[in-house]
This record gives sequence, C-alpha cells and structure tokens, in this order.
Amino acid sequence: MPDRRARRWLAAILVVLAQLVALCAFASVATADCPQCGNVYYHGGLDGVGVIASAPKVYLVFWGSQWGSESPNADWYATYSGDPSGVAPRLQAFFKGLGTGGETWSGVVTQYCQDAGTNTDSCPASSLQRVGYPWGGALAGVWEDTSAAAPSSATAHQMAVEAVSAAEHFGNTTTAANSAAVYMIVSPTGTHPEGFPGPFCARHDYTSDPGLNDGPVSTSWGTPIPYINMPYLPDVGTACGANDVNPGAAGALDGVTIEAGHEYAETLTDPFAPPSAELMRRRHLPIAEQGQWLRSVVRGHSAYYAVPDNSQAITAFRNGVTRHWRRALCRRGQRGRVNWTRMRRIADHWLPIPRILHPWPDVRLDARTQGKSPVR
Repeated sequence: MPDRRARRWLAAILVVLAQLVALCAFASVATADCPQCGNVYYHGGLDGVGVIASAPKVYLVFWGSQWGSESPNADWYATYSGDPSGVAPRLQAFFKGLGTGGETWSGVVTQYCQDAGTNTDSCPASSLQRVGYPWGGALAGVWEDTSAAAPSSATAHQMAVEAVSAAEHFGNTTTAANSAAVYMIVSPTGTHPEGFPGPFCARHDYTSDPGLNDGPVSTSWGTPIPYINMPYLPDVGTACGANDVNPGAAGALDGVTIEAGHEYAETLTDPFAPPSAELMRRRHLPIAEQGQWLRSVVRGHSAYYAVPDNSQAITAFRNGVTRHWRRALCRRGQRGRVNWTRMRRIADHWLPIPRILHPWPDVRLDARTQGKSPVR
C-alpha cells in the first residue's frame, strides 16, 4: 500500500485533472479557495497558429555524445550506456503509449482549438482545428545526436539550434512537415541546460522566440518550430518529482513522465507563446498594462498548481516571470534599464504572492463550473 503522502498526492492529481478539464473547455472555474479564477480566452496565437491542430508527433532527441553507446532493450526501446537512470526508455514508452489502449488523458487537450476567434472563451461546436488525438502513439522518432558533446550549460539559443538540427535530421524541412511536430531535447546527466536546476524542471519554447538569450533561431523553411527543454531530472531527485506518485525505486522516474507530460500538453495547446515571448511583444506597453496581464498569468498558474507540497514550484514560477519581465523592460531602450531593487517593487505590486490555494483532496474535493454544478 502506498504511504499517506503518496495517497494524498494521487488524490491531488484528481483535483488538477478536474480543473484542467474545466479550463480546457473554457469553462469558468470557481472555488472558495480561488474566487478570482475566471474564463480562459484565446488570444490568436502566432501568425494564426494557436494549437497543434492535428495528431501530435513527438521526436525525442538525446543530445550529446555523453549519452554513450546505443542498444535496444527487450521492448526494442533505445537504451544508452550514459543513461544511468533509464530516462531514455521511459520517455519512449510514455510517448509510444499515448493514444493507445483507450487512454483518455490525451483527450483532455483535444478541447483546445484555434478557430475560436480572438478574445473569445469557447470553441465553436463545428470546430475542425482542435488539438488532435495521437491515435496509435505520439512517438514519431528517436535520435541520439552524438555529433558533439552537449554543452555543460546550454543557452536557450543553443537549445533552439539543436531543435532545428533535429527537424533537419528527421527530414521535416517544410512548414507542413512540422505542423504537428514537437521536438523534445533531452540533455545528458551532469549538464545544466538554461541554468537547470533553477526556476524550472523542464520548459517549452519555440525557435523564433524573441526572448531567447543570444537571439532567435531561423529555419530554412521560414517558420518556427516548438521544442521542449528536458534536463536530466534524476540528477535532482525529489526536487523535480521523483517519488511524487510511487515510493522507493518504483518512483525514481515519476518526475520524468510528470514533467514530460506537462510540457507536452502545454506545447500542444500553446506552441508559440511562452510568457517570455509575449512579454517581448508587450514590453513597450505601460507597466500597469503589463502588470495586469502578468497578474492573470500568475493567478492562472496558481489556480492549477497551488496544491500541497508544491510551494517551491509556484514560487519558482513567479520568480521566473519576474526575471523575464525585467529582461523585457530592460530591452525597451537605455532609458528603460530597471535595477533589481525597482524590479522587486514592481513585482510585489503586480504579481500575487505564491500560496497554496487548495487543501489536500481528502479534506475537500469540490471544483465547480460557472453553473455551480460539481465537476466529476
């Protein structure tokens, strides 16, 4: 039997899923703990692309010669001599299993669409541009890139360059070929991509994001591609999800599939709009307008993730928003330089202080829609 913490965390997952279903359907979610939560609105995407509007295809890229020699296991998944925790076969099994055996988790994100109309909060009943269900499995390809060692501390720009290299390796060199593609760049053990471990366990972005340090990365076919920065999470253990579901050795890779699934779902529903990119687009607006928007971003994140035992993660998210906001403000021009003392005052004025909003589900499980009917 799982211990009390594991049972509580499993129950907490039910709360998260219930809220995600309501949010994905653009419903209004209100609870006693989160009265400020409201409708989700579609903002138009990037160049008309708001979601991955077909069956997604995941390409796993094991970046760097540090992964070592390759050999298949009993299930014919690629394993690597430089993968002491077995991250590679676990990720392959996870994505190959999506869309098979009648699993319903993938169905949650199919409620997102890109033909809802800008600033609307519901999808048309006849929508033909929804996130697709990955029938037969989401895994489309696996590549160990041993052309060079992965950097010990890769920048976001270097991650984007590797994503473009992956697309070229798999022969996806047109906009159409990449319309459903998601590239997960998995770094080897002992590396620290984008400062990991820091304010994130994994993150998604896209190659033309103007917020990338060292600048955006272009493609030969002229349109950007989404990618996921997936560090070697077992290096930090419970700090990134190990044993969040299963105790002992059985839960050593819990965080790998939790974070991979989370970033995958976010990429499908918002492939080209991480907050850093949107901040760059909004950086010349008055600080008050930026602050109001970012307040809603932080509140929305907390409405989803502010469950017991997750204080560190929601605090890290707020800190990350503050850091990206300062970077955007500093790029308004020399006269717009913002030191950290002023930035903290701005953040404290506009961004909600992280706090746990939801009790343990064995105390209360009660998510309600706008019509006050319970979400079951």
